[in-house]
Amino acid sequence: MVPEKLMIQLPNEVTVQIQGRTVKSKSVALQYKSLTGGVVPVLFLDTDVEGNTSEDRESLFIFMVVMRSTVLKQEAILGLGGVRMLDALGFKVRKYHMNEGHSSL
Repeated sequence: MVPEKLMIQLPNEVTVQIQGRTVKSKSVALQYKSLTGGVVPVLFLDTDVEGNTSEDRESLFIFMVVMRSTVLKQEAILGLGGVRMLDALGFKVRKYHMNEGHSSL
């Protein structure tokens, strides 16, 4: 099955200020069932949102980039926007663990 067909569009939208612009992000969720039977939501942020510039809409399309300005934008969206999205969705997070620098902000 294609993952996109299993994802659920969430109604929440968050914003992050980047280079004087407001960049919007929406989220989709995939319900992942573990081998032990538990179900965990896996959340994805998407900047392909009406109102964003074409550059901002495409900022998360390619993840492994060389241009530092694009990496910083991704870090802001995923780090700051990610925390804001979790808050908007009602998650009560007490501790964060981040495997990569992309979420460091």
